[in-house]
Amino acid sequence: MNLEDRFTLGFISGLIAGLIMNVLNFISYYVLHIATLRYLDFMAIIVYGNKPTNSFDTILALILHLGFTGILGILYAYLTPWLGAQNHLLKGALYSVSIFFLTYAITFLFKVKDLTIVPPYTVASNIITAAIYGVVLARIYKNNFNTEA
Repeated sequence: MNLEDRFTLGFISGLIAGLIMNVLNFISYYVLHIATLRYLDFMAIIVYGNKPTNSFDTILALILHLGFTGILGILYAYLTPWLGAQNHLLKGALYSVSIFFLTYAITFLFKVKDLTIVPPYTVASNIITAAIYGVVLARIYKNNFNTEA
């Protein structure tokens, strides 16, 4: 596997940033009791139509969410030539928060059951973790991408 490939490095950067995002979401959910939905709950509701009901559903939803964050990393990797190299952390944060708002808007517009009304504390937690995802994504990608490749 060639890690100098934009596609591969974007996916790996998104995957690593997604792991961190989910860990922070778990802390917000289980430790701080701020969030009332985990990212894997969002993914399960979108894919299954309801929250996970067993361990298999939970693990699969988490894997699907990590795959989604990897795909978002690929999109970011292909956007970077047009975004420029300056202020990459800000651009990463704005990119991820934009994706956050887009996904929330889609679930609201399509009236996805259990996702049309999300408590403000959960939204705030998710905005923060989405921004952190974007910063981590941008940092990993920028530090590892060879512009000559």
